[in-house]
Amino acid sequence: MLKIVEVGSWSEAPGPPVSLVKVSARGLRGTDRSDFLKIASPVFAEYLDRVRPQSGDVPIHIKAVHALESWGPNRNGDAFTEETCRKFHDTFVKHARYYKQHKNKDPARSYGAVKLSAYNPAMRRIELLVFGNGTKEAAERNGGLVMDQETVDALHRGDDVPFSMACKVAYDVCSNCGNKAASRAEYCTEETCVNPETGRRGFGCRSGLMKLAEDGFLQYVDNPAPRFFDISQVVRPADRQAYGHLAEYVKVAADDSPLGGAALAELLLPAETEFELLAGTGASAWTFGEEAAWRSAAEKLAAVEEDLVRNLDQADRVRAAALLARDPLPPPASPVHPSVLRKLARAGAVLPLREFAALQSARSDAAKLATEAAAYLPGIFRKLAQDEGLAFKMRAALEEEPLWTPSVSPTWFQRVAAARRLDKTELVKAAAMAAIRGVPAIEDLRFPASGRDGQGPGAILAQRYALYLIDAVAGMEKLATAGTEAAIRNDTRNLTLRALLLQNSDIYSAAGGLR
Repeated sequence: MLKIVEVGSWSEAPGPPVSLVKVSARGLRGTDRSDFLKIASPVFAEYLDRVRPQSGDVPIHIKAVHALESWGPNRNGDAFTEETCRKFHDTFVKHARYYKQHKNKDPARSYGAVKLSAYNPAMRRIELLVFGNGTKEAAERNGGLVMDQETVDALHRGDDVPFSMACKVAYDVCSNCGNKAASRAEYCTEETCVNPETGRRGFGCRSGLMKLAEDGFLQYVDNPAPRFFDISQVVRPADRQAYGHLAEYVKVAADDSPLGGAALAELLLPAETEFELLAGTGASAWTFGEEAAWRSAAEKLAAVEEDLVRNLDQADRVRAAALLARDPLPPPASPVHPSVLRKLARAGAVLPLREFAALQSARSDAAKLATEAAAYLPGIFRKLAQDEGLAFKMRAALEEEPLWTPSVSPTWFQRVAAARRLDKTELVKAAAMAAIRGVPAIEDLRFPASGRDGQGPGAILAQRYALYLIDAVAGMEKLATAGTEAAIRNDTRNLTLRALLLQNSDIYSAAGGLR
């Protein structure tokens, strides 16, 4: 889930949350140094002694995230424990840059960089040192755009310059019932929010964030393992009018339940965020990660696989031969990240196991590893459909996605998308090409009823691939509501699902010892 966390949203925290660091040509000295050490972690002063800002750099100190144990949750009901702050503050340096209005897809559109992060144990908060691009020279040196002069002047005057942060969490945790939610749809309600140890009934995170009970209980969510990927200068976030969704915000606020960080992300993160919105759907790829959709997709794949075990016909044998005879994919310039394969799946192109393994690996034995995985693939969809931990396995797989989608050539992406489409039209083309080339049907084709259990590289690859197919089917089912070409339509659903497995017929046959 994506969240927006406002800088300065811990209302009891003293002092301005964003301030200019007054470093002269001689460094951080005199009263400027002593004043800075009163509000900032000493590691920043030590850093500035070693790494002086260059011409045009604008050094900015930001009090980013305050620890739950001292400051409580922020006003939007999001909390970060001290342990979390200590462990994950460096994700700002690894993944974030200084943007505006969360337009964070392209680093070339940034206005500076996060040079250093630290957990300040005395103040129990995460702090950041950001170098903004104050001049064209600095922008060219650091990559990005030049800060507007109004912002630079405001920092020099000590005015409030509002910032907010974007982070990604696999799930958050209710402060009362411990419910782990990967999306707002999975939040507990007043009816379901019951503390398992004390029996205390909470307000529910869906509509009760930041409500306070008579006994002092406060409803909020804890955010374990956040990855911060954006620190943005924004219009004043405390201003409800600034959101552009005034009616919804005021309606929720009237019920004394502020919008949580996840809701703010849905309202504020633009389509240009690196977690790209699917063209024409208005739904983020991450909204496909609902447990019911994944389990439904696993059930469908399991049912098709079981039907192929029992009822292979001649059309399947011809179609399998046609799919295996397709031209090889053009090689990419470097190994392809799983996130790119997910985007291909959203375009209707889902790869067979051998290509899935080869494109993601720099290993010379990728083909051998795919053959090893064959022994674990038969029956895996039924196992996953019945696995109570399916949602956590899926989320762990999605957690492997980067915060910036790795670049691949648009030409390569388009060629692969066209070459591995599995809709009815493309399947007919593949069959026609196989007939022209004289490719015979696979008469000895067989799908084993079950595969091997165990661990090791082959088993890991088989599960990763199965989760990839489950997510692909869930995504294509979701796209059906938008009427896109990548959708699984009701009249061709079985054909598409069978093709997903028939393109792996060599793997299944290898598992059965036939080929």
